[in-house]
Amino acid sequence: MSAHRLIPAFLSLMLILTGQPHAQTIEERAREVIALLVAGNYPPLVAQFSEQMKAGLPAEQLETVWNQLQSQVGGFQGIDTVVVSKQSGHDVAVVTLAMEQLRINARIAYNQYGTIVGLFFQAAPPKTNGSSVPAYADTSRYAARNVTIGEAPYELGATLTLPISRRKVPAVVLVHGSGPSDRNSQIGPNAPFRDLASGLSSIGMAVLRYDKRTFTYGAELAAMTAYTVDDEVTDDAVAAITWLRQQPEIDSEHIYLVGHSLGGYLAPRIASRVDVAGLILLAAPARSLLDLMEEQYAYIVETSAELSDMEREVIEQRLTTIAVARNVTPQTSADSLPFGIVPEYWIDLQDYEPHTTLAGLDVPTLLIFGERDYQVPLAEEELWTESVGDLDRVTIRRLPGLNHLLMMGEGLSTAAEYERPGFVDRSVIETIGLWHRDQIRE
Repeated sequence: MSAHRLIPAFLSLMLILTGQPHAQTIEERAREVIALLVAGNYPPLVAQFSEQMKAGLPAEQLETVWNQLQSQVGGFQGIDTVVVSKQSGHDVAVVTLAMEQLRINARIAYNQYGTIVGLFFQAAPPKTNGSSVPAYADTSRYAARNVTIGEAPYELGATLTLPISRRKVPAVVLVHGSGPSDRNSQIGPNAPFRDLASGLSSIGMAVLRYDKRTFTYGAELAAMTAYTVDDEVTDDAVAAITWLRQQPEIDSEHIYLVGHSLGGYLAPRIASRVDVAGLILLAAPARSLLDLMEEQYAYIVETSAELSDMEREVIEQRLTTIAVARNVTPQTSADSLPFGIVPEYWIDLQDYEPHTTLAGLDVPTLLIFGERDYQVPLAEEELWTESVGDLDRVTIRRLPGLNHLLMMGEGLSTAAEYERPGFVDRSVIETIGLWHRDQIRE
């Protein structure tokens, strides 16, 4: 079956575990976690859960989670590598699993006492992907350096791609879509944010991209009893723009926010809290996330030739959680809400309309939509056009052939194509470049 069919935007699964100190090395412990999952020996894992997790994720549900992952990417074939590092006070083991359809990174975090405090699964980069930069990238025209943005306790690793210039240069900050994304917004073999950085820096724009908070601090966020999209996205985007404005190579009057998917949806909200020279929204929804998720599942059912009973059950469960979220209250259990996310998150977004917020901002804005994007379909573009399309400062462009990752393709778009190596299409870089040139002239 097609990978990512039930998790359209990204392959991720967050589990928070609490275990006992162990005499083994971190690598040995990580291998043991995988061995227990593969063997279907769930009780020993559940026995290490906190009381809250035992209630929320009993053995039978853990079994469903693991089976669901395998239904999406195929059966377990073996462990490729285990890489252990120290990150934000945690020992983190990244176990690369060879599955039938693609490789998966299992990222396991241990605290100072040897307790497992986090585990999530994400598609791993392939072993090879041909050229690592698109044809439109001129690597002689820019350099990259790794930096850190934000403040404790949520400092984030980042990369600044800087054109080689004697003058101060304009810059953009890239804001991710859904899920615990790294700074490249890696999805399978593809890295859209890396492509955008190399392409835009080749035409003279500095680019700051950073690891999302849920990527670096997923366990800490999941342990919070209340959080909102500000904790997930907004606060870090504001911090990134603030940091970039302080860099001596950057023209602080020409810093732009580029948001993809969820990042584009939240871009007007971010711009209402920090000054930017302009907004660039890539595949940005206009309607509520709940509406969009519901339509994505309907699309999956309509376009999938065969769905297993388990897949249909998962879809029905997720549709049920969406229905609950439409009437969420502070007392609603997180277990009954989409992806187990706390009620405060959904309550915070209940009255948010990005197109309405954008209409109230005096900020030049470019919106780009892919003609083949099934996750943010052209109905979203139409709503943006109806709401703000008549404003002189708003430019809307539809690019033929592009999917949600802004990559070229043909025919019906499915999540399976995200597993085919490719690059953000040249037309995206050119459209942004032309729009920015017009802004400078004005």
